[in-house]
Amino acid sequence: MSFTQGIALGQLGCFVETTANVLNNAPTGREWFAVQVVTDTKFHTLTNASAIASANSSSDSLANTTAGSALVIPAGTILYGTFTAFQLHSGIVIAYFGS
Repeated sequence: MSFTQGIALGQLGCFVETTANVLNNAPTGREWFAVQVVTDTKFHTLTNASAIASANSSSDSLANTTAGSALVIPAGTILYGTFTAFQLHSGIVIAYFGS
């Protein structure tokens, strides 16, 4: 999906996650193009297919499998990319489908 298509957040559906330690995979053939952080959040896993295609694909600096080492992403932040999976240590997020 191109950002120039003018698709509004939520127009193609969204997924709200409020529970920690649950791995969320996007349905086959779909991905989330934005993840809105509702409350301060720590990610265990945040798989961004856009980052995998880049030269710096060896790690995801926004997620860490250890809760104490994971960065706190402040409430109000919107992460853009091509996300195929995520898992929270803590927090609440809304993941918006892009396709």
